Amino acid sequence: MRIKGATLRIKGATSRIKGATSRIKGATLRIKGAISRIKGATSRIKGATSRIKGATSRIKGATARIKGATARIKGSTSRIKGSKAQVTGDTFSPPAIQIAG
Repeated sequence: MRIKGATLRIKGATSRIKGATSRIKGATLRIKGAISRIKGATSRIKGATSRIKGATSRIKGATARIKGATARIKGSTSRIKGSKAQVTGDTFSPPAIQIAG
């Protein structure tokens, strides 16, 4: 009888140990899942930041191109103005000095 009781107690203890190990396994799996989710989120954030960087660089390039175009337009308009002035004779000439005689 005493042996039977001891074996039953041992069986109970082993089953409790099994339950505990399974709970630990579940917890570790949950932790692993959480870590992987965090990793995924960080990689997505990295991708987004790189896309934003690319967009900003494209915008910078576009603004530089616009600046260049405006400068070219300004130059051409000033050249046109200069040529028109030469044709019409609108250039500034100092007043003639009259010598009193």
